[in-house]
Amino acid sequence: MTPRTSPPARLDRPLTARSWVVGFRRALRRHRRKLAILATLAAVLTGLTALAPPRPDTVSVVTAARPLDGGHTVTPDDLTRTALPPDAVPVGAWSDPAEVIGRTLAGPLPARQVLTPTSLLRERASRTSSVVAPLPLADPRVAQLVEAGDQLDVLAADSQSGKTKVVATAVRVVTGGIGGDSDATGSEGLVLVEVSPATATALAAAAATSALSVVWR
Repeated sequence: MTPRTSPPARLDRPLTARSWVVGFRRALRRHRRKLAILATLAAVLTGLTALAPPRPDTVSVVTAARPLDGGHTVTPDDLTRTALPPDAVPVGAWSDPAEVIGRTLAGPLPARQVLTPTSLLRERASRTSSVVAPLPLADPRVAQLVEAGDQLDVLAADSQSGKTKVVATAVRVVTGGIGGDSDATGSEGLVLVEVSPATATALAAAAATSALSVVWR
């Protein structure tokens, strides 16, 4: 009996460019379905990214960190920065707190209110040429009608002579309707106004002897 002999070992053939291409094509055929699914997912993700709305730009503006009273001198603790869409930013809104600190508010501000030039008194209000003075009005109902930014002429009625005189003209209101009860007899309504020191003295003297009233400009 002739013993069986093993066939001679096959020598590995060198890898040629042709055999590499053939192997690559076979791999593509085997994984064709998986590759198609991946391509579809990539196309869907690309389409969703293209359809997604762009992230809106925002503008950083200076806002009140808490409720502030009219006539108040602004400090760093009174302010914060808030990011708003451009369409929601008022004209002239301040973006740098340094431009506001030390200025005087023209009227009360609620928390998160954007500060604009109309929120502040003119620069001269914080200088020696102007002061914020109290203006006690005889009729509290009139005081409740006065608003920040109004310009008023102040009249004084002498209770003895019955004569009325103009004490001040074109005074700017800082805050209106402070205190006073519109239903109480003898109660006064207080208004804060921006005036020169001389006008503030005249208003105080007139309030001591006369009943004050105002007319709007």
